[in-house]
Amino acid sequence: MYTIFINDKPFIITDDWDYFINDASYLHYYNDDLLTINKIAHDFIGNKANKGLVLHASNAVKAFETFCTNYELIEAAGGIVENELDEVLLIYRKGRWDLPKGKMEVGETEMIAAKREVMEECGLTAVEVKAKLITTYHTFFLPQKNVMKISHWYMMSSSSTEKIKPQLEEDITDIKWFGRATLDIEKLDTYPSIYNVLQLYLKNK
Repeated sequence: MYTIFINDKPFIITDDWDYFINDASYLHYYNDDLLTINKIAHDFIGNKANKGLVLHASNAVKAFETFCTNYELIEAAGGIVENELDEVLLIYRKGRWDLPKGKMEVGETEMIAAKREVMEECGLTAVEVKAKLITTYHTFFLPQKNVMKISHWYMMSSSSTEKIKPQLEEDITDIKWFGRATLDIEKLDTYPSIYNVLQLYLKNK
């Protein structure tokens, strides 16, 4: 299953034809023809009435690959950093709480890129990468191209005694450790894809 956020709305591609979201604001389609997928995606982007869409395809991987032909793909990597006090590190970027991440450089592996970006954006000097958590997908639109960002997320750890410093040149204006008692993701002003990452993290705790 793939969940792609388009204008902060989930476009879900699955080959589980029994998967159903019981919400009248969600659309369900059963088709994986190339032209049909493109039309469905185009109509969904322009439809403000629907919260999300589920595309049921005979082969989710092929349907996702078809969907991706409409976009320039950019790969990024980042992480959820926790400390020994069971706190998680969030950054504040462009008016919303976010997780540290950035574009992968040529020749980098996902894990190396994730660690580098976390250290750069948070000012950390010692970070341990534990395990891969999830991959998320979201799109954005530039004047002459459509872009899909594929973000690889890793679980990491660092010490609460480490000095943290936001990377201002990356539009990060604040950085903060959140304890379990203060991390209310239902009220957190963040992006839907980041919400999903944090939700999975808290579920696995």
